[in-house]
Amino acid sequence: DIMERIDLAPEETAKLKGAEKELANWSLQQSRDLRHAITAIKDVETMEQVAAKASAVTEEFMDRLWGIPEEECETCGEIRESIKEFIERRKREKAGV
Repeated sequence: DIMERIDLAPEETAKLKGAEKELANWSLQQSRDLRHAITAIKDVETMEQVAAKASAVTEEFMDRLWGIPEEECETCGEIRESIKEFIERRKREKAGV
């Protein structure tokens, strides 16, 4: 929800072009779909289904992000680096380092 209101607000996505804009629009739709699915959770089974969908969306987002050539996305390099740092930090935390 916060992503929709801040990072991918209409005034922000209007600044984007090409593949970067396509990824933003795809992300917005996936975020909305997941938000609606979360609010519809009634039992453990649907919670597991939504969790699986969220995981699949994350995987697809990463594939799409890493698939965009650097020259088609002004901010992708920064985003990729931030994600790499986050993943490394999480690995260290899990390892107790």
